[in-house]
Amino acid sequence: MNTLRADDVLAVAPGANWPAKRWPPERFGELADRVADLVGGCVLVGNAEDRPLCAELAARLKPPSLNLCGKTSLLEAGAVLELCAAFVGNDSGLGHLAAAAGTRTLTVFGPGDPARYHPWGPQSVWVASADQQIASLASGPAIRALRQLLASN
Repeated sequence: MNTLRADDVLAVAPGANWPAKRWPPERFGELADRVADLVGGCVLVGNAEDRPLCAELAARLKPPSLNLCGKTSLLEAGAVLELCAAFVGNDSGLGHLAAAAGTRTLTVFGPGDPARYHPWGPQSVWVASADQQIASLASGPAIRALRQLLASN
């Protein structure tokens, strides 16, 4: 039986405080599938309001996954993020928490100013939609950024 090491897991947070900041779950699924050779699986994180997004994403994922959405406190989520190989999510608080924990972080932006609002950390990167419409952001730039981030030490 294969086991996952925490440091081999990609944390994914498809939620955000308003719909215009949420990258579609199918794009997160494509992203996770395209980096599956670099990670052992995914852990889905978010608050109780993000449960439908995480359930939709979990159904799409090819890599093994654990859906912790709505099942952790903020402190517990921070502890999970600290152990993961990397984090990917929308412009939201969990990205800042991941970066603060020292986890490699990729933030996806639609509206908002990523130069001002991206998570700060030595291993934090972001991709943004040129027209500030998150749904128009293709998965290619995010896949390339995450692969590069995962390859870094």
